[in-house]
Amino acid sequence: MAASETNKLRVLIVAPSLDILGGQSRQAVRLMEGLKRESNLEIGFLPHNPRLPGILLSLQAIKYVRTVVKTV
Repeated sequence: MAASETNKLRVLIVAPSLDILGGQSRQAVRLMEGLKRESNLEIGFLPHNPRLPGILLSLQAIKYVRTVVKTV
């Protein structure tokens, strides 16, 4: 890690998954694009509704099961 990287301010954007088009996810993309222009910032993204991997993806379509699986 270079000395200049250690001085970067880390920013985490928490927003809806970028799989969803429009609204808050679009605003998150625009915010990240703007912040990435700042050389002293390290930008990260954390979706609050991530897509489940593998076989769990089919469970995401079932209303209450989706909540239980994501919580675990």
